[in-house]
Amino acid sequence: MIYLHLLKRPKSDTNSAPNHVFNKLKKEAKDEYNFERNDELWMIIDTDRWKNIEEMVLECERQENMFVAVSNPCFEFWLLLHIKDISEYSSEEIELILQNRKVSLNRNYVDSKIAEILGSYNKSNPKPELFIPTIESAIKQAKNLNISDENFPKSLGSFVYKIVEKLKK
Repeated sequence: MIYLHLLKRPKSDTNSAPNHVFNKLKKEAKDEYNFERNDELWMIIDTDRWKNIEEMVLECERQENMFVAVSNPCFEFWLLLHIKDISEYSSEEIELILQNRKVSLNRNYVDSKIAEILGSYNKSNPKPELFIPTIESAIKQAKNLNISDENFPKSLGSFVYKIVEKLKK
């Protein structure tokens, strides 16, 4: 059985750093549910501006049943993998994606690439029906980017495919 527990926080709670998410996940989910041997908790985070990613990955590895799926530079890169063959981008474009700088008040570079391909894109309402049909392509591309078998992508990549593959089993 799959139970999905989304962590919610009031708008006044601006603690989105990975260590805060980890502590919240541990407190709200792991400590409140009767976990069995095969149960798993997954934390999905981006590298964006956080410096303690490696620390969080190692902390999850130390915990029984806790895993982390990191996207570098951001979760939206995982979505981009669904709709674009990344190998078609030049090395300069790849660098811009990895930097993922703000291009407007509400949009980073990767968001703008998704909007360019789809015609529009709203980060708070990403419309899963646009991405689910091409999930196999995203998984394949994400795996191809994971060439050094790291525990999180230190360059361009997304390990969200790891949780997706578990869910598909």
